[in-house]
Order: sequence, then structure tokens, then C-alpha cells
Amino acid sequence: MPGPWERGEPYLLWLTTEDPRVHGRTGHIGERVVYRDRDAGTEVTLVLTGPDCYDWTEATAGGGEQGPAGPQGEPGPQGPKGDKGDPGDDGAQGLQGNAGPAGPQGDPGPPGQDGAQGPAGPPGDDGATGPEGPQGPPGLDGSDGAAGQQGPQGDPGPQGPPGPAPAGTGLVQVTNGVLGSPVAIASFEPAGTAASAVAAHAAAADPHTGYQRESEKAAASGYASLDGNTRVPTAQLGSGTANNTTFLRGDSTWATPAGGGGGGSPSNHIRLNVANRTYTNLGAGPTESNAADRAIIDLTSFTNVRLLARVVTAGVTGSIKAQYSLNASAWSDLTTTISLAPAGLKASASQAIPVGAKALVLLRLVGVGGNGTEDPVVESGAAVEVS
Repeated sequence: MPGPWERGEPYLLWLTTEDPRVHGRTGHIGERVVYRDRDAGTEVTLVLTGPDCYDWTEATAGGGEQGPAGPQGEPGPQGPKGDKGDPGDDGAQGLQGNAGPAGPQGDPGPPGQDGAQGPAGPPGDDGATGPEGPQGPPGLDGSDGAAGQQGPQGDPGPQGPPGPAPAGTGLVQVTNGVLGSPVAIASFEPAGTAASAVAAHAAAADPHTGYQRESEKAAASGYASLDGNTRVPTAQLGSGTANNTTFLRGDSTWATPAGGGGGGSPSNHIRLNVANRTYTNLGAGPTESNAADRAIIDLTSFTNVRLLARVVTAGVTGSIKAQYSLNASAWSDLTTTISLAPAGLKASASQAIPVGAKALVLLRLVGVGGNGTEDPVVESGAAVEVS
């Protein structure tokens, strides 16, 4: 038990087995309480005489009145923590806070299903005609057709050579199935007549004047021969040396063009119009005045190219240029353009031949960039110069 307590110091009274009349009460030393005994029907006055719950004793008769309450003592030590109470009711919902910053982008989701196919668009323009493909294998032989009508009888063929002489002394003539008397051979042809005719034919200089003799092939006043590629040899076309630096002149001479040829640096001019050409109502797109002006050339051994021309009638707008093609269908630019204004002699800038043009190509002259109302004229003799 703790030491003596001062009068008036509070403490907690506990129900005890010794004195079940007092329970759970806070009081001060010297404090009196009245306890009613229900069983006995009596009242008992108890007085607190000590700091323990056992120190409640019954007051004796004649005791004085309870003195005034003393001053409140110092607070006792904090009792043990009680049990957790029931949760209170939820409070009212607070105002919505400001939106926080956007979080990082999540990983891409799986791809969705393909949508339905849209309607088919209108058909496009026809493409350019492609190059001709290789010849296919021969087809199977067809069945024989019905026999045709018999043709007219042909002319009699030449008489064959005489046969061997018959045995015996002559021929026997048959008349109406009756054998006649033998006739001597000498009666039909004198001996040696046929042999003499054959010898005379063979000895003639030109017994068949309707045909040319084989000895006249590749000979003067004769006929040209053909090489293994079924072409006339260049030596039979003209005199001189035929190669990629020479051309065949009108006098049947292989000659080098003026200003070029030889020395490993061939130069040449390829004419692209054989007459004055008018580009009527020249528009924006490539316009060819006359397809008959096209030229063929092998540009494999050449390096540079430029266009030469003389404009007779100028146009305010528009120009001309040379183009090349490998199949006469798809065309590409070979040179830069020459302006159609003003009139006069003109030449485009020299430039490298495009890689795609270094082959056997077809060339043409076209007008471009016009306003659709003017009719410029280019003089005969426009050409590309290659070197």
C-alpha cells in the first residue's frame, strides 16, 4: 500500500470482497458516503480513512459533521488506454481537388480489327504499253483441212534426157494393138544428133538468159551477196572503211562526218526534222510535230550531247528539247531545253548523256511549255550533237 494520504486527495474506490457496499467511486480521504442496504433496509454512513479501497469504515455515532472539501490534489497518473471506440459516422464529402498532372503514356494497346473494305475507286488511266515479250513456243499443228479443188493442168515440163538405146536393131510400132514391123533407129534420129545438141548447150556463154549466173554474185554488174546474218556486207555497199565513226555518203563512200570521227572521240549530228515544223497551238505537254522525223542511233560509245536548232517563228512562251525511247512508247529527256523566244540560231547546254540512253535508241524533237495559242516554227535541220 502507498504511504499516508493527505485529506482530500482523490483516488478511485474499487469494489472489494471485504466490503461489497462500495464500488467504482472517486473520493477524498475523510469523505463520507451513505450506503443503503437493500436487503436489510438500513442505511450506513461510511468514511474514507485511507488511500486504499479497503479503508472505507463505518462512521461512529456522534461523529462531527463532514468538514469542507479540501483543495483538489494533484492529478493522478494517466490511466491505461481504454478500448477503441466504434467508428464515427462518415463526414460530408469534401470539394473536388484540382486535377493532377497527366501520368505517363501507357503502352500501346493491341491493334484493332481491320475495318471493312472501302468501295473500289474509279479505274486508273491505262499504263504505257510495255515492251514486246519474247515469242512463245509454236502451237500444236492443226488438223488437216479439206482437200481443195484440183488446179488447172500445168505447162508441160522440159523434155528429159534421152534414155539408153534399146536392144536390137530397131523399134516396133504398135497400131491399134497390132505390132508392126521393126523400124531401124536411124529412121528416127541420125546417130550423134542429141549428143551434139547437149554439147552445144553446155558450151554456150549464157544458155539461160532469164536467170543470173552464180558467177555474177558480188561481181560488177551482178548482184550482192548476203553474210551469215542475211545482210549485205558493208564492203559491197561502198568504198572506204565502215565503222561507228563513218557514214555512207550518196556517192557510195564510207566517210567521216565533218568535225568528228577518228582519234577515239567520235562526234556526230543526228537530224531530227527534215522540213520546217510548226507546233500548232503548242501546249504545256510534250508535242511532237511529225513522227516521221524520228531518228535511230546507238549512243553506247558517246559521252555528251546538246541540241542545235534555228527558230524561224518565235513564241512568247514554250521551248523545244530532244527525247529518247527504248521502245517507242515511254520517252525520257535527252537534252535540256531551247527557248522558242526570240527567233534565231540556238544551242542547248552540253551535258552528259543519261545512263539509260547509252544504247540503241529512238530520238524525237518535242515542244513543251506553250500557252496553247501560239504556233512557233522550227527550221529544217534541227539536230542533236553527240560526242
